[in-house]
Amino acid sequence: MPDSICDYLPWDSSFFGLRVARLAPTCLSVNNLSDALEWCRLNRIDCLYFLGVSDHSEAARLAEGANFQFVDVRVTLTRSAQRLYQKCGFATDSVMLWYHKWFRKPKLASTGDTR
Repeated sequence: MPDSICDYLPWDSSFFGLRVARLAPTCLSVNNLSDALEWCRLNRIDCLYFLGVSDHSEAARLAEGANFQFVDVRVTLTRSAQRLYQKCGFATDSVMLWYHKWFRKPKLASTGDTR
């Protein structure tokens, strides 16, 4: 299992008073979801964020099947600075649009381990 399947988030953990992590892949598969949930169990994670791409319906189905809750849509808009670049003599840039669905895994059920 890769070490980087999830990233521990110290700021979020401190702010919410729970151990919070983010799932690194933006597309879920049965395998990486299983690896991520095992990583969370081993690292005693209470809440797991999943920031998934919007055009991967299997990821949404898998996330919902694993009791993730859909909580927000993140839209990142950027605009070309072509005129500014041309005025300053720089090469032109293109427009980029990123659209993500954000799922959050609710607090994981207790395994009875009181460590």
